[in-house]
Amino acid sequence: MERSRGSPGWYFFWVGVATLPLYMVGIATDAVLVPGVPLSGLAVVCPAAVALGLVAWVAGGRGVVRWLARAVTMKKGGPWGWLVPALALMPGVMVASYFVQGALGTDLPLPGPMGISTLGLGAALLVAAFFEELGWSGYATEPLSRRFGVLGAALILGSVWALWHWIPLLQVHRPWDWMAWWTLGTLAHRLVLIGLYRRSGGVVGPTLYHASINLSWQLFPVQGSMYDPAVTVPILMGVLALWALFRLVTGEGWPR
Repeated sequence: MERSRGSPGWYFFWVGVATLPLYMVGIATDAVLVPGVPLSGLAVVCPAAVALGLVAWVAGGRGVVRWLARAVTMKKGGPWGWLVPALALMPGVMVASYFVQGALGTDLPLPGPMGISTLGLGAALLVAAFFEELGWSGYATEPLSRRFGVLGAALILGSVWALWHWIPLLQVHRPWDWMAWWTLGTLAHRLVLIGLYRRSGGVVGPTLYHASINLSWQLFPVQGSMYDPAVTVPILMGVLALWALFRLVTGEGWPR
């Protein structure tokens, strides 16, 4: 299947080309999909659509079926042991951020109750995460990891992933310091996503984790508007540093 994967560089190029018209839509209107996400956020379909197109171009319809089957199949001994703490990671980090921001003097309201609308939001974010991870994890991760290792792949793919979000972030008027901290967090998240993908061989684990990131942000007061990555990202990186230290102390070493 390596031939059907193509070059990650070309993949990133075509994702950018496919996303450009949706960037233009976001520039043309101030409408949002959900708070903090402009209409250009519809570009979530592009990573999967481009990956499907490239696989079809090289390997044909049967190649697409094989690739999709592999992408959604969990291999034996998958990341179930990892998945529970991974899905608890961002809710836990957000709870810690809430109390830290309060201690630093930010007047945060209490989070609102979760209801049917939260379930609908979670379902929508899960679908969006699947479209992204079918491309980022299911198409680009393997060739990048094989060539650059897990850390190198996380830095490359995480950087592309972050840059791909910059125009939508600017369209909702995020300041540059906010975006800098958010970008650092995006690199950290991609390391977790690659770890989940490599342990499972599929996109189920990364999709669930990706959706948990976005849902945790949207549930932060008020609909994510008071989320501050300058507080959240250091907490996240501290947790991941402790995890890495634990792996070294227990002799597991750095994931490959």
